[in-house]
Amino acid sequence: VDLAVGSVEETITVSGAAPLVDVQNVTSNTLLSKQLIEALPAARSPQALAALTPGVKGPGLGVIPGGVSDMNNSAHGGANSDYQIDGLTTATVNGFGGGSIVFRIAQAYTSEVNVMTGGGMAETAYGSMVTNVIPKEGGNTFTGSVYADFTSSSLAASNLTDKLRDQGFTADSLTKLTHLDDVSVALGGRLLKDKLWFFSSFRTFGVSQTRVGVWDNLTPLGWAYTPDLSRPSVASLKELSRSTRLTWQATPKNKFSVFVDAAPQIAFHRGYTNANRISQEATAYSPYLPNTFMSVSWKSTVSNKWLLESTAARNYSDYDQRRQTDATCKCNTPDIGYDIISKQETSTNTMWGALSSGSSPTPTTNNYGHNAGHIWQSINSASYITGSHNIKVGVQFQRGGEWVSANPNGGIVYTLRNGFPSSIAQYANPIVYQNNMHANIGTFAQDQWTYKRLTVTGGLRYDYFTLDAAAQQFPEGLFVPARAFPKAALVQWNDFNPRVGFSYDLFGDGKTAIKATASRFIASQPSGSGGLGSNNPVIRSVLVVTRTWNDADRNFTPNCDLKNPLLNGECGQISNLNFGQNNPNAITYNDELTHGLRGANWETTALVQRQLARNVSVTAGYYHRTFSNFLATDNTLVSPADFSHYCITAPVDARLPQGGGYEICGLYDVNPALFGRTQRVINPAAQYGRQSQIFDGVDVTENIRLPKGATISGGVSWGRTKTNNCFVVDSPGALRNCDVNPPLLMTGTFVGFVPLPWGMLTSATYRDLPGPQLTATYNVANAQIVPSLNRNLSNGPNGTVNVELIEPGTMYGPRARQLDLRVSKRLRFGRARVMGNLDIFNLFNTGTGIDSWNTTYGPDWQKPRLLQLGRFVKLGGQFDF
Repeated sequence: VDLAVGSVEETITVSGAAPLVDVQNVTSNTLLSKQLIEALPAARSPQALAALTPGVKGPGLGVIPGGVSDMNNSAHGGANSDYQIDGLTTATVNGFGGGSIVFRIAQAYTSEVNVMTGGGMAETAYGSMVTNVIPKEGGNTFTGSVYADFTSSSLAASNLTDKLRDQGFTADSLTKLTHLDDVSVALGGRLLKDKLWFFSSFRTFGVSQTRVGVWDNLTPLGWAYTPDLSRPSVASLKELSRSTRLTWQATPKNKFSVFVDAAPQIAFHRGYTNANRISQEATAYSPYLPNTFMSVSWKSTVSNKWLLESTAARNYSDYDQRRQTDATCKCNTPDIGYDIISKQETSTNTMWGALSSGSSPTPTTNNYGHNAGHIWQSINSASYITGSHNIKVGVQFQRGGEWVSANPNGGIVYTLRNGFPSSIAQYANPIVYQNNMHANIGTFAQDQWTYKRLTVTGGLRYDYFTLDAAAQQFPEGLFVPARAFPKAALVQWNDFNPRVGFSYDLFGDGKTAIKATASRFIASQPSGSGGLGSNNPVIRSVLVVTRTWNDADRNFTPNCDLKNPLLNGECGQISNLNFGQNNPNAITYNDELTHGLRGANWETTALVQRQLARNVSVTAGYYHRTFSNFLATDNTLVSPADFSHYCITAPVDARLPQGGGYEICGLYDVNPALFGRTQRVINPAAQYGRQSQIFDGVDVTENIRLPKGATISGGVSWGRTKTNNCFVVDSPGALRNCDVNPPLLMTGTFVGFVPLPWGMLTSATYRDLPGPQLTATYNVANAQIVPSLNRNLSNGPNGTVNVELIEPGTMYGPRARQLDLRVSKRLRFGRARVMGNLDIFNLFNTGTGIDSWNTTYGPDWQKPRLLQLGRFVKLGGQFDF
């Protein structure tokens, strides 16, 4: 039989692209594909790329590219992002759930990145933004890549403006990249065909950046910060990543994988902040050793409907803050020994001499010492999938611990005001504590059911958490006797968290979806001081106190007995008479908090997605988050009647509201007879009044897919967080600025790439960010207060108080806008590909973006501390085979 060729009646094109409108999934997700990751001009890390997701509140434009600060991304009023690999957090005990994270994921082994910004279902414990990375795995074909890029000060321009010049800045004193290099090598392939594959990568990254208005100090051992205007200070960072993933297809239905990434870092100048001026010698040389993530996973497709998954991991990190030497600081300073005391000038918010957290009640935060944490974790789940009915059940388990130490130099910090001694902070050295998390368990069940055009997703999650403190014994310190703290149970929480959502295909054509979710989440918070472990007996004991210092003879030596807590010589009474006592009960927690109430929040979302054309879709979403279970601190030894009211007059300054000169009242000072007497109880805030924290936001985003793979996506977001805590516990001064209602602030983010003829490709990112809030902390001397208070301050005639001059949420700095551009040329040689990149960051050299100001009212008030980077060019290339 001879069959003739007929005509083509229909052509079907199969595409691997995700649909523009997902009519079933209710979570707010953005998938960053491998193609997009490789194309965009951005720091080479999933953390930096997550900041380009619409609705995300990312870091400013002056942070170190690829540095730790660009991981501080959050979405829709939630906590910072929890960065995960294969669904398991890369944080340790002191950072999980969106807390502080120090592990950086390398782009060299990143296959794709999923960023969830809202509507999480029962699999998710916390209401934080979740960034999950899927690592690459090898195959039967050997593949590899080599990537390198660099820039230097010769490729960077200054964005000095006339306003900055009028404030005394020069081109050398602004934020400027001085060096950046990034080299990655990766190789993957088979060890046994169809059975065993590997993928390994190596990355080294280094970056240095000048600090705004900070120069090396000519007098690091003196009583004043003396800038060396010929040596701008820098912040430097070095990162490594050494990873391997092995994948074993044991049977057609069972696959195992092992993944390891050892990623040590060195922060050469850790401890500086963007809100003040910290001299180079007062920073810390901080290696992150170890800094590892290791995981083992198993997946089994039992049948065409059943999927079993199990992954276990261990991550361990320790950042050690060491004293600077001339070799580590590279700032022309002598080696900083224990005898060199930290000094702070309150009028300019400047610190020099040595690292210190000052008078902060949490001295372990920014002092010499260790911050080590580790987690053993696993996630196990079973999924039953039919298409119209999908069920998933699982259990997540974590256990681990943290060990924290602090050893500030000399156990003291000197504070000056306008160059003259003002006060002294004293520490209860040595300071060490350990928290042990025995179980952080989450069990969940969720069901997704589709009936015609309606998809309903529901789930329930049960979270259990227990934490205790290890016993600690301390020898006699400089100012405190020997102390012993027994092992103590800290918290034990049980929470039930329901989740529900629906999606409706409005017209039944898959082009319009209406979605809504309602979810309860437990609050994410750090484990140590200020977080889950705040009621550790060591932390609850008084670790730091302050006292006034009247240096009458101007010899810059405290002529007093610092071991005497009462007024003597030139030193006033210490601020808390529990200091140095073996008294962890100086602060106690209500049992209702440690065994019942845990911080929580309800998130509700409502979205409309519409496909406008074949390759164009638009999404409009509303996000609402309400927090609950707040804490309040009650000093049981005082009452509101024990405080006296006074007023001050704000300075006359055209930059202040109404030009300054206005009267500020609602200020209170405790009766002098009760100064330093404290017995604090942490209670539920609901015992005293109604406290609220509410986020409202709207996102409008678009997704455009053009021919030949071109993509443009992004959007505009408006959001604000309102807070109210208008009730009195101790001081009636709590009612001042107790209701904060800021305006809706807009953030815009757009990304895209377009293939061009002749193997060319261009891509760009554009960000439009709101300016930082303007505040002014005024350090007011006793002499300015006496006419209204009719007596001296309770801490003595040399005492001072800090007063906020500007109502919160009413003044903001200028917006920051930046366009980054990449132009690439690609050449193919058989299976090999060579690509050259020219990246231009801040193409128009905009200089209006100020990420952080000096917030202390004085001669340096409103001077920038972190500025938008000026235009710089980065050259790079990649070889793939």
